Amino acid sequence: MADHLPRILPLVLPIVLAVMMAFIFRHPAMLMFGLLGPLLTLSGWWQKKREAAKQAEDRDDQQREHDETTQREQSLKRSQWLDHELRTHPAVTDWLQNPLWRAAANTADARVRVGRGVVTPPPAIGIHQPVAGAPLSIPLHHSLALVGTGLHAMATWRALSAQAMAIISAANVGNTPRVSVSELWAKNADVPRLLDIPHPGGDHSHRWCFVDSSTQVPPQVTWVVVVDAGGMARLFHRGSVTHDQVQPDTLSFAQSRWVRARLVEAEGEGRGDAPTITASDRCALWADLSSDQPAIDLVAQGPHTLVWGKTGSGKSVLLHRLVASLCSRYSPDQLALVGIDFKGGATLSPLMAYPHGAGLLTDLTPAATSRVTASLRAEIIRREHLFAKHRVASWQDLPDSVVCPRVLIVVDEAGVVVHDAPELMSVLSDIASRGRSLGVHLMISTQRPHHLPRNIIANCALRLCLGVTDADEASQYAPDIPRHLLASLRHSPPGTVVIPANDGTYRLTTVDTTQPTVDWPPHTQRQLWCDELPENITARDLTPIGSPPDGGYVVGLADYPDRQSQEVWTYQPARHGPLVIVGESGSGHTTCLTQLASHADTSDIEVVWGSDDPAVLAWQLMSHRGRRADTARQIFVVDRLDRTLQGVSADGQAWIIDALETQALQLSERGDGSAAVITTTPGNTVATALSRWNATTVLLRHKDPTLWALGGGEPALHNPLASPGRAVVGQVAMQWCHPAVATRPGGHTVSLAQKPKGALLISPVSVERDGASWCTPSEAEDRWQEVKEAVGKGPGVVCSEVSVWQMRQWCPPGHTTPPVVAAWPWGWHLHPGGVTLVSCED
Repeated sequence: MADHLPRILPLVLPIVLAVMMAFIFRHPAMLMFGLLGPLLTLSGWWQKKREAAKQAEDRDDQQREHDETTQREQSLKRSQWLDHELRTHPAVTDWLQNPLWRAAANTADARVRVGRGVVTPPPAIGIHQPVAGAPLSIPLHHSLALVGTGLHAMATWRALSAQAMAIISAANVGNTPRVSVSELWAKNADVPRLLDIPHPGGDHSHRWCFVDSSTQVPPQVTWVVVVDAGGMARLFHRGSVTHDQVQPDTLSFAQSRWVRARLVEAEGEGRGDAPTITASDRCALWADLSSDQPAIDLVAQGPHTLVWGKTGSGKSVLLHRLVASLCSRYSPDQLALVGIDFKGGATLSPLMAYPHGAGLLTDLTPAATSRVTASLRAEIIRREHLFAKHRVASWQDLPDSVVCPRVLIVVDEAGVVVHDAPELMSVLSDIASRGRSLGVHLMISTQRPHHLPRNIIANCALRLCLGVTDADEASQYAPDIPRHLLASLRHSPPGTVVIPANDGTYRLTTVDTTQPTVDWPPHTQRQLWCDELPENITARDLTPIGSPPDGGYVVGLADYPDRQSQEVWTYQPARHGPLVIVGESGSGHTTCLTQLASHADTSDIEVVWGSDDPAVLAWQLMSHRGRRADTARQIFVVDRLDRTLQGVSADGQAWIIDALETQALQLSERGDGSAAVITTTPGNTVATALSRWNATTVLLRHKDPTLWALGGGEPALHNPLASPGRAVVGQVAMQWCHPAVATRPGGHTVSLAQKPKGALLISPVSVERDGASWCTPSEAEDRWQEVKEAVGKGPGVVCSEVSVWQMRQWCPPGHTTPPVVAAWPWGWHLHPGGVTLVSCED
């Protein structure tokens, strides 16, 4: 009762006091005050109970969160420890497949892997539970017996003995000479059932044996592996079971044959020995960073290379050294070099001076990016066809007689390429996936790898790390590199790089700035993509490339990046139909028409010029309607149809365009090379009507990308700054050529004996003044009034090699300016009576 008194008093005492006050004051309302005490007490008790429950719930949440965090940390530690153990103790088939594998020089602590099982990590690791699937290894220099019968036991013995023989045959053990594999492993026989493992001290050896039952195990054996009929094993150490339910490593008979061949090949090579480098070896690609360091096989350790480091860490020096080393070792027939440098080409352009150079792409020519992308895709397809033709699966299997060099694509500052050229990066990602078999390899340089596609990072197995600012970030992309090496890079001089050693470890080295000598005979490397189309080209330049077919006209040079070639484009009316040329003023209408009309000088072609007077043009079309085809081939030309029809009613425009289409189709159907050619500017009703024709459209320069797209142009080919004559025909870029005239502007000095007496000569061709009045086109614009008076009142103006739009400004009223520019020595004499063709030569 005394224990409960403190809890009862707060409830009872206010009631007693309230009864006494009600009795004293004779007022029943005093009894209400007696209820306040119990209510307050109950409220406080309820509040404390809720707070206690809330605190208990918070403690449970904290404990649960702590347990989950601990579980995640434990899981992460187990995963990291397991990965580390698997890398440290890989299966025999994994570490012997590396062609650069070498046994460690110190074999005293060498261990061989038995298999995988449940292993309890050391307490210092901080993992409190056993880890399943961890590798189990035993010391090499202990005696061992394997007990079992059947195929599983024999396969386990092959794996154990192959590891032991690989280690003791590849290096000196104490004072004992190297053991020959042929002594341990008889040719055309399985693995011997008895091995003597020399001790590093050289005074004794350890016996390894394979027996059928436990009764045959020698008493001095330290380790025993018992393999049951199901293929599982148990591991004993000095008579006690250390691991149960072990999944042993195995080697089949075929795999053991391969391992024996691999060991025979590596016999006599120890750690620190330089690998055998043969330039004719198609399975390797050797480069070095320093003359006193072992070479790196970019194929075996790659097949692609990732170079990263902060600004000023020496990435450019490293790229130059690697590429120079490759080019000094391999001929241009063995290796082709491609550069992608979006820093203006400052880093990679010097490398293109090597005879191995097959193309350089920079950000100075952004329009070339799409061409290079298409050409790289074409190169992949070309190599696939080549492999199919020779019935091989990869580049290294091609016959030696086939000249198909490896291609090394060097990309500097890949982050800019990812941002500015995603389509190009997509092709590089494809190359990263299957470049090994294609014989195409990537060497990518960047400041931070995180922006690269995951596919590229995954396939760049060779990762060369220079100075980094964040060792934690660098370890994400190179988890095998020890953290202390990454941390030391922050304070290392430029050119210090972490590279993999031959034994699977990593070391710091400094790039040798002395470049190897690249000395090969003059060689013309096959370019993976053609150069940009020239801005100025003549028909004579195209004559050696190809001759036009019957009924065709050579008009320009076309670029086919998807075929990695540039070819002559010929206009064939029977195939292409009428020709509609669309472009803004000054984009090259005259160049196109001049080249087509120039064929009249060398063949039986009649050029008929459509009038710039709509009434005369209509009469010309009416006179040809229904007429039989003339015997002579004919090119009917209408220049600037939109300007001719300006001011004509809609019905009149429709009639002329319909009549023009009828005549154009009739000329094309003749099949003898007759054709109709019409030019217009974009963005008008005439251009819209012509776009409905069954004709070939030539798109010249458009400043407006919308008009370009409406004309059927590919957005990637739109260039508002294109030179005159640069055109697109059917999504193919082309440069229209100039006629093959004998004299070009500024080429010669000529006299003016035959020039009309007193006439003003306007031409870019330099002349002997001899008292003659002569000026350039730009000077003629400054002497505008003098030119106009010479034309209107005499003696006139002679224009040669002057653009058509300039002649139209000076042409006498009521006369039509010829739409073809007169080539020297001929000129158009503009005088009050009209326009006459004259000669300006002696």
